[in-house]
Amino acid sequence: MPMSVNPTKDGFFCQEMLARRHEFADPMAWLQAAFTRGVEKGYDLPWFFKDQKLEMLHGEVTELAEAMQEGDPAHIKRELGDVLWWVFALCEQQGLTLQDVTASIAERWMTRRALLEQKCAALGYTLTNIPEDLSKQLWVETKKELKAQEEAQ
Repeated sequence: MPMSVNPTKDGFFCQEMLARRHEFADPMAWLQAAFTRGVEKGYDLPWFFKDQKLEMLHGEVTELAEAMQEGDPAHIKRELGDVLWWVFALCEQQGLTLQDVTASIAERWMTRRALLEQKCAALGYTLTNIPEDLSKQLWVETKKELKAQEEAQ
């Protein structure tokens, strides 16, 4: 005999979150709230790939690369969305939010760029007129320097 399911009691949180989407100013906040609500309900999101989140992300990045080679903007958008979904899942698994990760990358990116600007200026360039090969070299050096500083702390 099939089990009786009460959507209100058992909490179909995806239906609930679809109904609440108007409450969120931006889609990222809505998706983060859906992940949080799912965890509150006892789901490990996405529940159907509990132990394969990193492998799924890798597969989606591969699909994104293929979509970019095709050059179809709609396909690229879908695959970027799939990549973002698995990033959300990994954040949730690690007890992070996408805002945590975004704040971290913003800080690191701006710090690297500021140092890169200084290095360019010392060589008589700006970020807009430095030769590409030299720019890449300075970027790699700057990234290594900052990583060493972080590890020393």
